[in-house]
Amino acid sequence: MEPVRGADPVRPVVVFTANDRPHYMRRVLASWERVRGIEDALLIFQCEPHLPTVELVSAVTFAEIVVNVNGRQMGVEANPYLAMRAGFATGADFVIQGEEDTTVTADLLEYMAWARDEYEADKNVAAICTLQNRGLGPRDEVDRRAWFSSSTWGTWRDRWDDIRDDWPAGPRDGGSWDWYMTYRCVRDRRKVTIEPCTTRAPHIG
Repeated sequence: MEPVRGADPVRPVVVFTANDRPHYMRRVLASWERVRGIEDALLIFQCEPHLPTVELVSAVTFAEIVVNVNGRQMGVEANPYLAMRAGFATGADFVIQGEEDTTVTADLLEYMAWARDEYEADKNVAAICTLQNRGLGPRDEVDRRAWFSSSTWGTWRDRWDDIRDDWPAGPRDGGSWDWYMTYRCVRDRRKVTIEPCTTRAPHIG
């Protein structure tokens, strides 16, 4: 992997799930404000009906935003689905999903843009992840791994089309949607995710 530098010319579309933890979301938004190239991004917030959080994300000025408020509590399975659906409804070919309790590094969009282009033609790559849990490694290297982390991730439209109809179906014992993403990789050994050797999105929640 070559080091990734500079904002990508393709407009990033980033969707966020947001519920009732504005104390985390403030820290998350502060980290996204420092991301290089964020001023060119479209941010879509898929919010549960929690007024303090809705007011917080509605005040974002460092990028163009869309705020969608659910008419009722949709929960941790449906809301990420709605967020991704909203992202791809913009016509984007690649959508990044962030979380209300995951901060990001300043090079997050650069990393995602590089990985998006590098692995677009490799249909065995199901998603690009930004968290790894195996210790610090070289900042400019990535691994292929049959594992998935929802702590800020991205995927292409054609992979989403393959994922969405089963969401959040999985093993009979009832795994969550993110567990199901890992299950898909383990079940079909050709399917992997790309993860950085140095985490780009530490989990704070």
